[in-house]
Amino acid sequence: AERVLKEGQIDLIRWVRPLICDPYLVNKLKSGREKDIVHCAYDNQECMGRVARNKPVGCTQNPRVGRESGPLGEAHHPCEVVKHITVVGAGPAGLMAALTAAQRGHQVQVFDRRKEPGGQLCLARSGSGRSGMNTIIENLIRRLQLFSVPIHLGVDVSKSDLLTDAPDVLILATGSCPEDQPFPGEYGPPHVLNVWQVLAGEFDVGDRVLLIDEDGHYRAAATADATRLPGTPCSSAIVPASPALDAESWRFSPPAGPASAVLPSSTLALPSPSLDADFGQPE
Repeated sequence: AERVLKEGQIDLIRWVRPLICDPYLVNKLKSGREKDIVHCAYDNQECMGRVARNKPVGCTQNPRVGRESGPLGEAHHPCEVVKHITVVGAGPAGLMAALTAAQRGHQVQVFDRRKEPGGQLCLARSGSGRSGMNTIIENLIRRLQLFSVPIHLGVDVSKSDLLTDAPDVLILATGSCPEDQPFPGEYGPPHVLNVWQVLAGEFDVGDRVLLIDEDGHYRAAATADATRLPGTPCSSAIVPASPALDAESWRFSPPAGPASAVLPSSTLALPSPSLDADFGQPE
């Protein structure tokens, strides 16, 4: 867009979702602060998804949208006392907490036992059509680098480590895990899996899969598409355990080929609760 504008091919660029995500985008471009721009992930959950259901507009990356008149709408004020803050967990919540503290002037460091940042977004981006979720991780990492916030990856922080470091503030942002057995009965891998295990490729799911969908949102549909064998028709069936709230909650583009059908299954992929901000059901 910027190139064709400079070349005189167009006179005006119209942005909607990018300005919901970062209202200061244009000013940042004018002042040469490209690295501080929060690029839209085009997720559509909190903006178009909420407006379509007559709910206030929001944004998965900008918590101030729709809350400008409340405490969240206030700008970051410089801190009166600089504190040493340790954040355990480099998922979206931990990275955003670290960024907010750094913007106020605190000394911040982040730890995560995994070897890459992003937390459960790393799983979410592996779902079919969800690669844009990586934009959220890139935005947070790039902006944290502007404040020289160290992110220590592959470090399993212990209680003794924290006592030795003695931070003024400790923020635990270690996320959540799916229930081992959300339904009554005795079952488990390799025949019964949750979405985490499927998207992470921990087990071979075979060519016939039955998914139990509890909320009618992205995770079941994306996982169903991810289990489809290349060059074959859809071999996954989604059985809703509860009715969808509305059409927007469950609509997705099915893969080419015959429609899904309930098939004898060798694998039951159970959607895991609260996978991340993307896979979670909007309010």
